[in-house]
Order: sequence, then structure tokens, then C-alpha cells
Amino acid sequence: PCRSGPVPPVPAILTLSVLGTAGTGAMDRDRLDAFFDSEVGRAALSRAGDAATVRVVQTGLEGEAYFLHVRDTAPMPGGAVAPDAWRAVLPLSGRLVALTALSPADPEVPPATLRSVLDAFVARMQAANGAPPAADG
Repeated sequence: PCRSGPVPPVPAILTLSVLGTAGTGAMDRDRLDAFFDSEVGRAALSRAGDAATVRVVQTGLEGEAYFLHVRDTAPMPGGAVAPDAWRAVLPLSGRLVALTALSPADPEVPPATLRSVLDAFVARMQAANGAPPAADG
């Protein structure tokens, strides 16, 4: 059957964290990959601050945005979430920020759908802050 009308919203949880002042150089994928592969980097991604709960599934650099597909088995304070999440780290208005798309535990949103939600979140934040949009790179 053919659907018409608006598509229902995806029940994703979106967060934005300010990490600090953005540097003047371009995002360096090799350096970011090395950091997030380290114990300190995985601990920074963990909801519990524990590197053992996190596995980085995939990374990529698109324009000024560094994307990570992360699997975190630590519980989230305040509610049950699925282990898979997508994050983007990028400069906005002179600050380095992290944007995250999480799924509630039920109903669980597939990782590919979470990535689409995160892409839209990144694009809206870049547009609102006068930043160039992410491009395939």
C-alpha cells in the first residue's frame, strides 16, 4: 500500500554537549580515530565513564563533522536506551560540540535511522550557526 501524508516522527533522543573552544585547524580523522580508539576516548563516549562499556563500530569525516557509530552497554541515568548511538563532533560558532542521536530501548530505532536523524540534527545546527554543511569526504 502507498502511504500519503506526513511521516511519523522518529522517537530518538537528541543531545548537544559543548566540549570546549574549537581550534583553528581542520578536523583530523586519523587523530580523532586514535583518540576514540584509546581507553580515554572510549571512556569519554561511555554513559558511565567506563571504556569497557563502549565499542566504536564505525567512524567517518564528512566536511567539518566527524561521525561515530558507538555501542555503549552502560545504563543511561533517567531512562532505558538502546546500546547503539550515533555521534557527531564538529565546530559551531567557535566551539567544539558533540551532537548525539540515541534510541529509547523500546521501541528501538535502527542505527541507520539514527544516523539519518543525526544528519538532520547536524544540518540544522550548522544552518542555525552559519557553519558550512557537512559534505561527503
